[in-house]
Amino acid sequence: MNPELAFFDEGAAGFLTASNLLLAIQLIGCTLAIVYVAWVCVASYNEWGESEISGGQMLTTWFRAIAALMVLLYLFTT
Repeated sequence: MNPELAFFDEGAAGFLTASNLLLAIQLIGCTLAIVYVAWVCVASYNEWGESEISGGQMLTTWFRAIAALMVLLYLFTT
């Protein structure tokens, strides 16, 4: 066991391991990212439906949100 893991286990009193904490952070972060992108897409669709934005602006918003989601999911899972 390397020193970092030993210090982490000592500080957590064996209650939480580093791998469990990392998994929890990944799950929460990915869930929040997916929910945020879904909210952005629905909000821009509603604005398009109310003629507040054009179709091109809606598609641009969707593309940017999905591109950001891909980057965030990559960063969370690697």
